[in-house]
Amino acid sequence: MTEEVALHSSIGRVLREHQKRLNLTQGEMAVRLGISQPYLSRIMRGERSAVSLGLWNKILEVVPRPELMIADRAMSSASDAYDRALIALGRGNHPLAEVLLGQIVARRQSTSAAALDLTAKAQFHLAGIQRDRNRLDGSDGAVSLYADALAYYREVDVRPRIEEVVFMLGACKEMSGASKAALGIYREVLEQADPSNRMLVVRANGRIGALATKLGEWQQAEARLRIATRGAVHLEDTYPYSYYNEKMAILKTRQGQLEDAHAYLASAREEIERGDSLRAVQSQCVEANIHMASSDFSTALQLLEKALVLARTHEYAHQEAYIGSLMAALAERSRPGSRAKS
Repeated sequence: MTEEVALHSSIGRVLREHQKRLNLTQGEMAVRLGISQPYLSRIMRGERSAVSLGLWNKILEVVPRPELMIADRAMSSASDAYDRALIALGRGNHPLAEVLLGQIVARRQSTSAAALDLTAKAQFHLAGIQRDRNRLDGSDGAVSLYADALAYYREVDVRPRIEEVVFMLGACKEMSGASKAALGIYREVLEQADPSNRMLVVRANGRIGALATKLGEWQQAEARLRIATRGAVHLEDTYPYSYYNEKMAILKTRQGQLEDAHAYLASAREEIERGDSLRAVQSQCVEANIHMASSDFSTALQLLEKALVLARTHEYAHQEAYIGSLMAALAERSRPGSRAKS
């Protein structure tokens, strides 16, 4: 069987019919299939003539099952709670997802393989929510949750999951300001990664490029980010392509190449999913940086104020702190008599 399986010409119509029957949004349907909403949208419009074998099998597994209407019935098991949590994440309802995932983690009564695996997956997603809120430390912080999941995956020797959790621990190091330690973790992940794990290779290269930008290592930053964006084109998830185009925009801003920065930001925004509030905040921050570099301080301030409202609404503490630092820098640069203004 070939790696790519051609879709039947009517698959887009079939997916639309099932999405409507299950009363799911396109974003929620995408979560069910494990792909991004823009990618699913292209399949539904017939713009994708083929999908990977794994996705095809997932479509065949998901589409025929009426019991997927889990959001409309009472939660009867930890598995139901997990499914409802994924739907909540797809809707951007992080508080509900946090409650459901927290219940799974707190009620791990069974020691069966399925129960332990479900708990580890719940810990991973819950850690992601905590990470976005900058809750890194403590027994219920992101680092502890990731560490527990990592211990399980090492015990059962699931290499791809081990690499993914280690990568996220690197992200926590980066968020805590330990850039060099994070850079070391990302490089180690990249060295040990299976080359066929294209997502991990893209993400590791992208994070190394982003950190190299922070450290002023322009040549390494551009090389890594180009690898990341080229590789991301071939992924079913469009998030990395969007995210690392933004990182390239930041690099170009630091280098004073503002036209290129705007172009990379435009490419990133083409793939940002509607309703993705975190990506909206990040994108507005990137654009504000570009306007600050061109001394358009009023536009930069408007963008940061919008981003701050969104970050506070969704409790993105890390982004809120970053916006605060940008606003402080903006106030300093726009101060009469400052070197930046002159």
